[in-house]
Amino acid sequence: MIIDEKFIFSKPIKKQSESLAREILREFNLLHFANLKMCDKPDLKEFKNSIGIEVTMLSTIKDSQYVMGVYNKVLKGEIKKNDFLDKFKNVYFVYDDKNQIIGLEFELLNQIENLIMETLNKKTKKLNNKNELSYQYFDHYQLFIHIDVWNQNETKRKFINLLNDYKTQNQKSYEVVYIYDNFHHILNVFDLKNKIEDSIKFSVNKHEELYSKAKKVIR
Repeated sequence: MIIDEKFIFSKPIKKQSESLAREILREFNLLHFANLKMCDKPDLKEFKNSIGIEVTMLSTIKDSQYVMGVYNKVLKGEIKKNDFLDKFKNVYFVYDDKNQIIGLEFELLNQIENLIMETLNKKTKKLNNKNELSYQYFDHYQLFIHIDVWNQNETKRKFINLLNDYKTQNQKSYEVVYIYDNFHHILNVFDLKNKIEDSIKFSVNKHEELYSKAKKVIR
């Protein structure tokens, strides 16, 4: 998987991830999410329709921002290429036809499937934890997951089955789960309540527009 510098440094931090999730959901369904508020426990709240949305981030690339910082020093000539490769055993340079470095290739250090399943399990337990007294009650709960990159063909069916299992086994469950692939700018929607699956791809310009709006909100 090739990752460029722009992608790594646009990866949202916690508050930015919540703000970006709100902008993405507004773009996805403005009529439904026009009044979506950034709060806490859960992170996004839509009071008119009694919807609470938990937002979380998953990283499939270990220490990606640190790696990119060191990579920039290689490009500036401050660090030798061989020293970089010795330091990071799971990262490789990508070259163009003129033997110029044009990016990096990462080995995925975590199983994406396991990360998503573990997150769903953890968040569902939190939702049903009676000791979480500060977690606000809503009629409908949703989950928004930011992930570096997701090959949905590998995990989609198993993920849907797990969602349905949690729905029958728990008093509270997520009616809708969104997985946003930050690399491909694709919003994957799993609506269990209405039995709808959908994928919406945003253009690079649209993603950057939404990300700029998200950053302005938290300044």
